[in-house]
Parts: sequence; structure tokens; C-alpha cells
Amino acid sequence: MIWKTEIPVIARVLMVAALFAYPALLLVIGRAPGWALGVLLIASLATLPLAYARRAELFNAEDRGPVIGLLLFLAIGTAGAIAWQAPTSFWVSYLRLFGVLAMIAAIRLLKPPAAAFYMGCAAGALAAGVFALWQCLWQGEPRAFGPEPPFGFHLATLFGGLSVLLGFLPILADPPGWRWPGKLLLLAGMMGGVTAAVLSGSRGAWLTCIVLSLWRVGRTRRWAAVLLLFAIIGVSTIFPVLAGRWDKALDDLLLYWSDQADTALGLRFEMWKAAAAAFANNPLFGIGPAGFNAWLIARTEAGLGPASLAKFDHAHNEVLHAMATGGLIYLAGLVAAFWLPWRYFYRINATRNSPAARAGLTLIVAFVLLGLSDALFAHRIAMTAYIAGVALMIGWAGAREGPA
Repeated sequence: MIWKTEIPVIARVLMVAALFAYPALLLVIGRAPGWALGVLLIASLATLPLAYARRAELFNAEDRGPVIGLLLFLAIGTAGAIAWQAPTSFWVSYLRLFGVLAMIAAIRLLKPPAAAFYMGCAAGALAAGVFALWQCLWQGEPRAFGPEPPFGFHLATLFGGLSVLLGFLPILADPPGWRWPGKLLLLAGMMGGVTAAVLSGSRGAWLTCIVLSLWRVGRTRRWAAVLLLFAIIGVSTIFPVLAGRWDKALDDLLLYWSDQADTALGLRFEMWKAAAAAFANNPLFGIGPAGFNAWLIARTEAGLGPASLAKFDHAHNEVLHAMATGGLIYLAGLVAAFWLPWRYFYRINATRNSPAARAGLTLIVAFVLLGLSDALFAHRIAMTAYIAGVALMIGWAGAREGPA
């Protein structure tokens, strides 16, 4: 079926350009990703009246699940921040993302090529890898942490994690029909993402690299996946940056067992303990989205942790942070935001060849893995990337896209 719309050609052109620019600039150029996302939002909102008039043609009953999951998460986050009288930035972070869901309608109506987004992801990961090399080899930084103020040294884990996501998403989407220049770009993007992850020193990002690599190879070649696993372990023990981080992790564990918690891993364990205590204090509603730092300060003043805990404002674990700050209510929203889109993409991928469904699964898996050692949704850039990415993949996967 060929859809004819009354949307100007310029709207389509701007949307394709923004689909490439948003991931391509996400980690390396200041406010540019926000401008690209703004163009996507304007184009998407402009299509809503026409999309609503043609809703029976554009949407089906299966689309309700993932959309409800995202809406539930955003609604609970917004309501919780307002109810706890959190700073305006907290509830605005959720409220502004409701408009992102309009991208689903825009993708179905305008049918922009998913290739623009996949190429943008690869370009963004490649740029992150180049910048990481420059930052570590030329500037002499011990860890790559990104060029802009949102990526301070303490957010090197976020820089590494998002680099992995950008690098692996198009490779695992495996869009058919690409010629060798496009495939070469995707491969270069993956290598750039891995480079940025390694040089960021983030163990969580490197773990995500390992899992996604094994997932990609293990789809058709189980023995190759086993060999790759041994190769990765060998690289992890030989490469100085990785070997040093694993040695430090072991040292941190030994120190923690000796009641010395003021180390990278030791502080994480203490934050997890604090999050569990906060959840036990108010299991239904938690201590509020802006209350975790105050909770840590109170614990340090009571002698329940090292003084350096007071500088953190999240639990460094997505689930524990959700339980601590929003209780079971917010945890339900988080589960819905992960599980309902996962089920949607899994069912589509099981019934037909859908690059967008595979990309959606990759996005969710990456965020779950990275969320084991960080609270990504505590950072606006990561939460926006998740909601926008899932919305775009719902748009393409449900439209029964052709070759990307």
C-alpha cells in the first residue's frame, strides 16, 4: 500500500536529516542533539491531525502495549515529581517526553528510511571513539568522559555506555540490502563504540559490549560465540586499560571485605544498601525523586557509610534507584517501560524479518545491562535517548518496514 499524504516535502527532508543528526551528535557536540530532537518533535506534532484521521490505517491493536508502557512510566514519573514537590527540572524531564511519542505517528505517516537513523548511530559511535582516543592519547586523560559539560569525569560511565549503544544498535538491527560502504560504516561505528567504552574505563559498558557481541555472533554460530568469549576474556586480561580496571575491582572487593568501603565498588555497595534502606522506609512511594542525596547525607552523618557518599545523588543501579526514590509505584512504571516494548518487539521479530524490532530489543537489553551499575534514567540525556529510541522503533517495526 502506498500512502499519499499532504505533508510538504520539506517536512520529510527535515525529518530524515534530524533522524541522522540526533544520534550522530548525541555524544560529541553540546546542544546540537537537542536541536535535532526538536526538529523531530515539530515534524511529528505537525502530522498528528492527519495521523489521527487515518489512525485505522496507521495503527493496530498490538501498538497499544508498548505505548501504554511508555505513557505509564512518564505519567508516574511526572506525578511523583510533582507530588514530592521536586525541583521543576525533575517533572519537566518526564513531561516533555510525552511529545516524543508523536514520533510513532510521524514514522508511520511519512515513512522516512530507518537507514538514516542507523547511519546516524554508527557515525555517533565512531565520533565518540575518535574523541575518546584524542582525549586519552593527546590530552593525557586517564579515562574518556566526553567533550561537553553534561559529561563530567564522574559521568565517564554514561559516555561509555551510550557509545556502546550507538555502536551496536545498527549492527544488531542487521538491516538487509546494504552495500559494502554502508556495512563498512556500521562496522566502523561498532569499533568506535567499543573503543569509547574501553577508554571510558566503565566496567558496565565493557560488560554490555561482551553480551551484545555474543548475542550477535551466537544467533547463527554458537561455537563462534564461545570462541569470541574466550578471545574477549584474553583481551580483558592483556589490554592495560581493561586489566587495570579489573585488578582495581578485585582490590576494591578485598578492601570492602576488610570494612574499607571508600572505593569505587565499595561506594556502590554502600549506595545499594542505602537504597534498600530507603525502600524499606517507604515501600509504596519511596523517598522522592530528589531525596536520595539527602538520604545519603543523613546516613553518613549517622555513621552508616563513608563521608564521600554525600556527593552522589543516585543509587548506581536502575531498579534500586527506582525502588528508593519512587517505591513500588515507580518500579511498576519502570518495568512497564521495559517489559511491554520488549514483548512487542519480540513478537514482531519472531514472525517476520524486522530490523527495527531487533534494534528495539538491542536498545532495551543495553539499557537493562547498563542499569546494573548505573541509574541511567537519572540523567536526562539517557532517558530521552531511551524513550525516543523505543518510539522510533515502534514506528518502523509496526509499519512492516521494507529494507532499511
